[in-house]
Amino acid sequence: MLPILITPRCHVTAFKPHFDYKWIRDNAESIQRNIVARKAQGDAHLVAALYKDYVQRLQRVEQLKRRRNGIAAQVKAQVKSTKTKEVTASSTINAATPGGTQARDPSADDLIREGKRLRDEIAGIESATVALYAQLEHEAYRIPNSTHPQSPVGGEDQATVLQMVGQMPQFDFAHKDHLALAERWDLFDFEAAGRVSGERFVYLKNEGMV
Repeated sequence: MLPILITPRCHVTAFKPHFDYKWIRDNAESIQRNIVARKAQGDAHLVAALYKDYVQRLQRVEQLKRRRNGIAAQVKAQVKSTKTKEVTASSTINAATPGGTQARDPSADDLIREGKRLRDEIAGIESATVALYAQLEHEAYRIPNSTHPQSPVGGEDQATVLQMVGQMPQFDFAHKDHLALAERWDLFDFEAAGRVSGERFVYLKNEGMV
C-alpha cells in the first residue's frame, strides 16, 4: 500500500484592486465612452453618484461625532461642577435635597438624551454606509480597463499595422492560413471551447497540443 502524504491546506489570499473613485468621478464621461466602445456593462456615472453619496455619509458621521463629543464634554463639565459645589456648599445641598444629595441639573439630562440619540443615528448611518460601499465596489468592478487612446475602435478590420518586420514570403502555390491548416489536420475545437468560454476561444487537440 502506498503511503499517503497529507499536506497542510494552502490558503490563497485574493488581493482586491484599489479603485481611484475620485478619478472615476472626475473623468466619468470619457470612462463611459470607453465602456461603450468595449461593449462592457459598467456605468461610470452610477459609480460617481454612489461615491458622492458615500463621501457625504462619511462627512455626516464626522459631524455627528463632533457634536456627540462636544455634548460629552459638556456633561463631564457639569458633573465636575456639581461635585465641586457639593464639596464647597454641602450644607446648602443637604438642605435643598432630601437624602443629602444635590438634584442633577435638568439640562444635563437633556444633553445625555441628545448624546444617546446621536449615538443611535451614527450607528444607523455607519451600517447603511457599509452596504453602500459594497454596492460602490461592485459597480466599480464592472468598469473595464482604459483603452489606449491610439487603439482603433472596432473589429479586426479597423486594425492598423504599426511595423512590418522582414519580407512577406512569396509562394508559387495557394497557401492556407492557420485556421484552414488546423481544420485540415483537426487541431482546434472551437465548438467545445465556445460552449465553455464563449466566442473567440479554442481548445487545442491532437498534434496541436504538442
